[in-house]
Amino acid sequence: MVSSKPEHEGNIRWHAGSYEDTQAKGDGLYAGKANTSIIIAVHASLGGDNQTYAARICNELQVLEDGISYGDWYLPSLYELNLMYENIGPGDSLGLGNIGVFINNFYWSSTEDSSINPWCLKFSDGVEFNNLNKVNAFAVRAVRAF
Repeated sequence: MVSSKPEHEGNIRWHAGSYEDTQAKGDGLYAGKANTSIIIAVHASLGGDNQTYAARICNELQVLEDGISYGDWYLPSLYELNLMYENIGPGDSLGLGNIGVFINNFYWSSTEDSSINPWCLKFSDGVEFNNLNKVNAFAVRAVRAF
């Protein structure tokens, strides 16, 4: 998927068609990269339903900027999402254009809480949730580095 930005504003579910405890429990700096690989591997081994889901979208993302294609994206851990909320917030407070703007919605993290619920962060107020089902459709923000 080639895009001009790493944002998907909604309608993205966390899982690939089945509830499975993927063991993507990492929650620190760069933990999202490992979690994304784990989520994709588990869903690939289960067969999935060939539909898009949060980790796959991030993993397959290609952003073309100034003739350079960047393809090393991943779904951030809850900790990494919190860092984005604290440093960028829901608006364009750092003047980063469309890269810096977060919508007032829930954003999936790659940090899984259980076979049914991963962690997500609500960007209107910074509240963390672990009781929102993997089938729900929320926003996704892919990241490359911190």
